[in-house]
This record gives sequence, C-alpha cells and structure tokens, in this order.
Amino acid sequence: MNSAPADVVQSHAATAHYALTHRRTFLSAEINGIIDYADTLYNDMEGQNLLKVIFAKYRCNDFLCLHKFWTLK
Repeated sequence: MNSAPADVVQSHAATAHYALTHRRTFLSAEINGIIDYADTLYNDMEGQNLLKVIFAKYRCNDFLCLHKFWTLK
C-alpha cells in the first residue's frame, strides 16, 4: 500500500474507518464478536498481535483485504 497513489490510500482508510465506526451493521456477527471479545482482554500490543494472526489466517495485509470476509453474514 505504500506505493499506492494517495487517493487510493485515502479510499482504503475511509473504508476501514467506516467499517469500524459502523461495524454493527457493516461487519459480520463473527467479526463483531471477535472485536468485542478482544476489547475486554487485550492491551494495545496484544491487540496488534491478534490482528497479525487474523491477517495471516486470511492471507491479508490490511483491513481492506479482510473486507470480503468481514461482510459475510
């Protein structure tokens, strides 16, 4: 993503921001459950490590890549 044009990066960021601020309707129940559970258990560093594991599981490197899995209801 570092080599992408600024407008592409801004678009990805806007999508991720929307997904997180409207996650109850935008994301699947499974992903919302994971986020809710993680919020109660993890500090910032542990949360970052959790995201690394999720990205590795779905072979993604950013939130936009996960979009196709998040929106499965």
